[in-house]
Amino acid sequence: MFEAIGCRSVWVGLVALTVALAAGALSGGCARSAPERNLFAIALTPAGAPRITVPRLGVVRVELANVSPPYSGRSFVYRLGQNRYDSDFYNQFVIAPSDQLTSVAVRYLQDSGQFKHVVSGAETPTPDLRLETSVTDLYGDYRVAKSPAAYVRVRFLLLRDTGTTAEVVGQWTFE
Repeated sequence: MFEAIGCRSVWVGLVALTVALAAGALSGGCARSAPERNLFAIALTPAGAPRITVPRLGVVRVELANVSPPYSGRSFVYRLGQNRYDSDFYNQFVIAPSDQLTSVAVRYLQDSGQFKHVVSGAETPTPDLRLETSVTDLYGDYRVAKSPAAYVRVRFLLLRDTGTTAEVVGQWTFE
């Protein structure tokens, strides 16, 4: 009988200890603030080229940027190894990279003064030229832990529609 009472009291003690630890862990967890989410925008720093005062070209339409699927979401993507990537819920773009890059391109071309009008999407007037943007890579490269770097690979195509085909007027790739 004593052993049964003793075992029962040990069992009750363990349950009480477990409940106390769980309550302590939960109350400690509730007292801590959740990790903050950080939102970032893609910004373009002008290269300092002088603004052209008389537009040289006609109307350019900036198409929605095409961002490769692994990088098209709002979460930052980190490259950790040869074939190892991770996304970051707590550090994100304000809006999808495709929308941000399109807006940045429109603003840059408007500020450059090289075009009479800069439009995006299906806006009118009918454009003389189209700018297509393709992003194949957009990530933080953490393969060398001591020297992380941002890596972006983007290709711009400036096209002139000639009826059934498109003539490439300019093509640029940046890394």
